[in-house]
Amino acid sequence: MVKVKKKGGELVDFEPAKLESSIVKVGVVEELAKEIAGSIRVEEGMETANIRTQVVSALQAKEQSEAAKRYEEFRKE
Repeated sequence: MVKVKKKGGELVDFEPAKLESSIVKVGVVEELAKEIAGSIRVEEGMETANIRTQVVSALQAKEQSEAAKRYEEFRKE
């Protein structure tokens, strides 16, 4: 499994289901959240901030600008 680096520097397994769930929590329908989560390119050691940037861009591309704003703030907490 691919490891990603959290804000504090800890390496953890990347779990697509957790990413999908976090996208749903900001108001995106499950089907679209699954599509977006599946489109995110994750590499070994990638920082979660990079993943967040990709998710925000994908949400904006799908005309989900309000969800993109909520996701960006939600993940920074």
